[in-house]
Amino acid sequence: MHSSLRISELLERIFSHFDHRLATDNGTLAALARTCTAFHDIAVDTLWRHQDTIINLISCMPGDLWETVAEDGWSGRKMVRLGRPIIVSDWDRLLKYSSRVRSLTCTGSSFQPDLSEIFDAIHLHFPENI
Repeated sequence: MHSSLRISELLERIFSHFDHRLATDNGTLAALARTCTAFHDIAVDTLWRHQDTIINLISCMPGDLWETVAEDGWSGRKMVRLGRPIIVSDWDRLLKYSSRVRSLTCTGSSFQPDLSEIFDAIHLHFPENI
């Protein structure tokens, strides 16, 4: 690898040109993060920097923690709720990646599940020592 690719400021500049709203760009950043240790942290920081939904963060928690159920009615929307009590170790991955988030946009899109129970659960169970 060329020595210029070991300069973190240069990598940050290059990786900043990827658009977080494009799945292909996110896939490329994920591949770069796995390519070599020199790329890993900067690519992961870039992947997590801008989040358009809290679902990506919630997805860092164990899969058995949440369950998705259909809401009553014709809307076809889904609701996400706790499937079991939250334990301290459930926070490990979420906290690891949430520290990389610099902007979070949460909109009430009809295409996203209802997360109101999730916000309540996170508020009630968030570790106090953090």
